[in-house]
Amino acid sequence: MPDSVRTLWFIVAFLCISACGQQDTTTIFLLRHAEKVEPFPDDDPPLTDLGKARAKALSAQLSVDSIHAFYSTDFLRTRQTLAPVSASMQAEIQTYEAHDYSGLADRVKQRHKGQNVLVAGHSNTVLPIIEALGAEPPLDSIGHQDYDYLFKVSLKGNDTSVKLMTFKP
Repeated sequence: MPDSVRTLWFIVAFLCISACGQQDTTTIFLLRHAEKVEPFPDDDPPLTDLGKARAKALSAQLSVDSIHAFYSTDFLRTRQTLAPVSASMQAEIQTYEAHDYSGLADRVKQRHKGQNVLVAGHSNTVLPIIEALGAEPPLDSIGHQDYDYLFKVSLKGNDTSVKLMTFKP
């Protein structure tokens, strides 16, 4: 085999290995649902106008071109929070049980390796989901009026990291 062909094969192999290594990182963006109507007669309130504005602003905040999967609890406020982003990417929102942290973590790890995932939860579920993914939550709690937090969890092999970001409508 001529040296030029051998060199070309080496370059192609190197680029393939490099690209495969980058795809092994799974990124999970987690957030609490946006502002909800309070008081509300039942346990499934919709978003306020401010909450709807926050949901629309979410896609501008994310630093990726695409989200491959969307997960929400089966509550109106979490689905409405993800709706503008999922609609812009023409993707369906999948539901998960709110307190099945390890089930959600396993599902994301098995089905979405190397992809970007967006998860909407609740003030009392987001931090336990981060733990179930294998990361140390950067906060002790999320308060009842805290809606500005966006967490970015990166999974690559046995390495897990979490970054706390904020976003506003």
